[in-house]
Amino acid sequence: MKKLLTMVLVLCIIGMATGCKSSEQSADDLRYGNMKNIVETYVSGQLRSPSTAKFDNNLLEDNITELGGNRYQYNGYVDAENGFGADVRTYFTLTARDEGNDKWIVESFDTY
Repeated sequence: MKKLLTMVLVLCIIGMATGCKSSEQSADDLRYGNMKNIVETYVSGQLRSPSTAKFDNNLLEDNITELGGNRYQYNGYVDAENGFGADVRTYFTLTARDEGNDKWIVESFDTY
């Protein structure tokens, strides 16, 4: 019994130290984090010089819209060098669907 109470106390302390959140909020944080990774990976793959990519500083939850049906849309921009070495800012919209099990499908990618 003493071991159980000690374990519960330790878990509570760890939870408070890490800013314990509800499971729903944690799931949303995970989805937004995954979407951020999808955006960076996919968009970088479309660039002539991916190593020069500098994404919108606001690559945060504010730029991500939940569309329903596990679909999310990101609107932002990336600064990167073009084929001539000049920095160019490209605005884009990327829509992706969460298939579960860390599998995401990019449904559309448009630049403007």
